[in-house]
Amino acid sequence: MQDAAQAVGDRARGVEHDRTTATSVRRTMGTRTSLVTLSAMLPMLLSGCIECGNEELARVPSPSGARDAVLFSRNCGATTGFNTQLQIVPSGREPAGASPLFALDGIVPVTLRWQNETSLTVLGVDRARVFRDGTAMDGVEVRYEP
Repeated sequence: MQDAAQAVGDRARGVEHDRTTATSVRRTMGTRTSLVTLSAMLPMLLSGCIECGNEELARVPSPSGARDAVLFSRNCGATTGFNTQLQIVPSGREPAGASPLFALDGIVPVTLRWQNETSLTVLGVDRARVFRDGTAMDGVEVRYEP
């Protein structure tokens, strides 16, 4: 009963106790806090996506010179280790975002030898843990030897 009397007195003085207003204020404050937090974290999130880098270790042109076998080391920052990857690319091009033909743990010295325009041999793969070892890429068959 006293609460009802207080509410009537408050309304007479122009004070309103509206739960929807309080909820709206909390929602607005929560949205602002979320936007400020997201704005502060966005540069960190984007820099994490761009952090990977490639360092070319070897480039061996095919017999005709139309394509290159490119061996490179990929590093994606402090939370991951280096790995050695191979891609077959058109002559003079850099390895792109495509999946590598093979990927090895760490930086591994391997030898690349073209047998002919459509056959490549990779020597020395037995020295590392293999993450991926495809047998063909862009019309080139690949053979692995110790």
